[in-house]
Amino acid sequence: MIVAGLSELFLLLALGFAFYTNRHLHQNHLVDIALFITACAAVMGLIRYLELADTQPIHQGLSFVAKHGAMPGFLLGLLWSTFKRAIIAYALLSIVVINIVINSINPIPMCTDILIVGLSLWGRA
Repeated sequence: MIVAGLSELFLLLALGFAFYTNRHLHQNHLVDIALFITACAAVMGLIRYLELADTQPIHQGLSFVAKHGAMPGFLLGLLWSTFKRAIIAYALLSIVVINIVINSINPIPMCTDILIVGLSLWGRA
C-alpha cells in the first residue's frame, strides 16, 4: 500500500507542475478544472493507500469523474483554441457531459476510451 500511496504523491506533484505550467501559458480553464478534479481524486487515494483514513467511496467517486469527465475535458481544453468554430468545441463538450451521464447509468468504459483516443488523434491531425 505504501507504493500505491507514493504513486499518488508523485501524481499530485505532476498535477501541481501541470497546473503551474498551465497558469503561465494561460490555457483554457477547462484544463484547470480537469487538473483539480484529478488532484482531488489523488489526494483521496493518497489518504486511502497510506491508510490514514477510509476514503474508498470518495476516492472511487472522484476517480470515476476523473476518468469519464476530467480526462476528456483536459484534452478538450487543450484543443479548444484549435477549433475553427466554437460550435465544434461546445458539441464535443456536450459529448463529454453525455458520456458522464451514460457511464453513471450503465458503465460502458469503452465509450470513454474511444472519446479519449478520438480527442488525442484530433490533436495529432
